[in-house]
Amino acid sequence: MLRGSVFKKFVEASPVSVMVQGTLERIFDPTKVQQVFDDNAVRQDTKELTFDQCLGIMSDVVFQVTPSVGAWYKHYGDTLDVTRQAVYDKLKHLELPISAGLVRYSYEELLPVAKAMGFRPPPLLAGYRVRALDGNHLSGPIIAFWKRVVIGPPSCRAKRWRFMIRNGISSPR
Repeated sequence: MLRGSVFKKFVEASPVSVMVQGTLERIFDPTKVQQVFDDNAVRQDTKELTFDQCLGIMSDVVFQVTPSVGAWYKHYGDTLDVTRQAVYDKLKHLELPISAGLVRYSYEELLPVAKAMGFRPPPLLAGYRVRALDGNHLSGPIIAFWKRVVIGPPSCRAKRWRFMIRNGISSPR
C-alpha cells in the first residue's frame, strides 16, 4: 500500500477519488483483464495490441483524460508498436463476447463489495420479476426484426403483458 505525506494529502483532499482509482486498478489488473479476453475471445488475438491496452485507451477517453481515441494516440501513440489505424480497427472489431465477459467479470468482482456496503438496487417494476431477452442469437426473417418480451407477476405463471420490440424500440402488442 502507498504511504507517505503525498498519499495522505490525496486521501484527505479527495478520499472518494482515491477509493475509486484503487478499485479500478484492482478490477482492471492487466493479468485479470487478459484472462477475461482469453476466456471469451472467439477469433481475436493480441499479437501486437493487447486487450489491456485497448481498455486503457478507452478508459482514458471515457474518464475524459483525453477527448478521443485519436487525441490519445497523438499524445501516447509512441508507447504502442501499432499504427493509429490498427488501434481503430482493434476497437471497432472487438467481439461482443469479450465485452460481455468484461461486464460479467466486473460484476462478479464488485458484487461482494456492494453487498458489504449494503447496496440493494431498487426493483425495475415493483411487485414484478423483470427479465430481459436478447434475440441476437436467434435467426430468421421474422425473429431478426421482432422480439417478444413478457412481463408477469412472480406469483403468476400466466404472463400479463407482452411487448414486441423492433430495433430496440418497444411498442405494445
